[in-house]
Amino acid sequence: MSGFEPIDFYQRNNVLLGLFILVFPPILFLFLFGYTNIPIPVIRKGKKHHIACIGDSITYGCTVPFFFHNRYPAVLQRITGTDTQVAAFGSNDRTLQNTGNKPYRHEKVFTQSKDYCPDTVIILLGTNDSKDINWVSEESFRTQYAELINEYRVLESMPRIIICTPPAAFAPINRFFYVTNDAVFDRIPLIAEIIRSLAKSEGVD
Repeated sequence: MSGFEPIDFYQRNNVLLGLFILVFPPILFLFLFGYTNIPIPVIRKGKKHHIACIGDSITYGCTVPFFFHNRYPAVLQRITGTDTQVAAFGSNDRTLQNTGNKPYRHEKVFTQSKDYCPDTVIILLGTNDSKDINWVSEESFRTQYAELINEYRVLESMPRIIICTPPAAFAPINRFFYVTNDAVFDRIPLIAEIIRSLAKSEGVD
C-alpha cells in the first residue's frame, strides 16, 4: 500500500464540492429550461374541470425559462382559474405519427394523459412530423391523427377534444439553445390545413 497518500476528510469534501460546482449548474439549467424531458407526475384533483394538454416540446416547455411556470399549460391554468386543473402531458421532440422517429403514443405520458380522465383534451402535435425523416404522406398523417383523436374520444369521461394547428419551427440561431430543429418550414401550412379539415370531418373543435 506504500506510495498512496490517504485523502483526508477536508480534501475529499473539496473534491466533491468541486464536482458539484462543475456538474450541478448545467443540470439545473437543463431542467429549468425544459431540456430534460422528465415526466412530472400529475395528481388528479376532484370536483374540477380537468384539461389535458397533449403535445411535443411546445407543450412540455423546452427552452422556456422556468418552463413549469411559463409553458402554455401553466398560463392556461392561470387564465381558467381555480375551477379547472390543467395538466401538461408533453414530451420533447415527439411525433403524432407512430411511423415517426419518436412517436408520442409510445411514451408513458400518453398513457398518463388517458388515466387522467380529462374533461377536455387539447392536442398540439405535428411540428416534428414535418421533418423529412418523419413525413410519409398527407393520408398517413390524416389517418393517424384520426386514430389519436379516437383514443381520447372513447375515454369514459367523453372529453371535449380540441386540435391545434402546429406553430412553425424556424431554423436554429444557436445550436446551444436549439439542440435540434429539422422541421420543414414549408410543410407546416399543409399540416395545418389537414388539421382544420380533420376538425370538420371528426366533429372536434
